[in-house]
Amino acid sequence: MTRNHPRLAAAVLLALLTAACAPSLTTGAFPNATRIQDLKRGVATRADVQQLLGVPNGDGGALLPGLATSRRDI
Repeated sequence: MTRNHPRLAAAVLLALLTAACAPSLTTGAFPNATRIQDLKRGVATRADVQQLLGVPNGDGGALLPGLATSRRDI
């Protein structure tokens, strides 16, 4: 029984280290987008979109499972 303790400790340590490397996702407050239909493609400007939805506070990206192996900026 005492021989299993080092293996158990190593497994727990490995699990903790792996969990510490997991990515975290956060989102900001979602704007009230009830007026989004007021924006017309090809007519609305970037300023119009920012006035309605607010200024972006980061950059977006997507990692689509099965379709890509690296991040794709959107």
